[in-house]
Amino acid sequence: MSQRLSIAGMSIILAALGVGLYTWLSQGGDPLPSTSQSVPVGHEQGYSVYESNCMACHGGDGAGRPGAFPPLEGHVSELLGRDGGREYLLDVVLNGVSGPTEIDDEVYDGFMPGFRQLSDEEIAALMNYLSQAWGNSEALPADFELVTAEEVAERRSRELTPRAVGESQPR
Repeated sequence: MSQRLSIAGMSIILAALGVGLYTWLSQGGDPLPSTSQSVPVGHEQGYSVYESNCMACHGGDGAGRPGAFPPLEGHVSELLGRDGGREYLLDVVLNGVSGPTEIDDEVYDGFMPGFRQLSDEEIAALMNYLSQAWGNSEALPADFELVTAEEVAERRSRELTPRAVGESQPR
C-alpha cells in the first residue's frame, strides 16, 4: 500500500510541476536562461560559480524573474554603494536570505538558500564577477576593491539565519 501511495504522490508532484511549467512558459517564461552576455576578463571562475549555483534563478543576464527572483543587474552595484552593502551581500551568499525586499518598485518575498558549501575563494570569485557583470562595474563606488577570500572567511565566522540576513539589508 505504501508503494502505491508513493507512486500516487509522485504522480501528483509531476503533474503539479508540469502545470507550473506550462503556466510559466505560457506567460512568457524563458525555458533556458540567457547566456549571451560576455564574461568580464579575469572573472571566468566567478562566472563558472554563478552558472552552477545562481543562473537558474537570476538568469544569464542577471535580470532575475519579476516577482520571484530579484535582479542582480544594477542592484549589486547599488548595494555595494550603500553603507554595509558589501557585508550584506557576503551574508546573503553565505547564509541565504528571506523576507520582503523591494527593488525597482517590485516586491520580492521569497527564500534564497546560502552557499556555505562553496570555498572562500569561490565566493570571492562569485562576488567579484557579480560586481563586474551586466554593467554593474560602471556604477560601483570609486573606492571599490575586489572581495578577497580572507574577507569571505571573516564573514563566514558569523552564522546568521536567512531571516536575520533579510532584516539586515541596508536601505
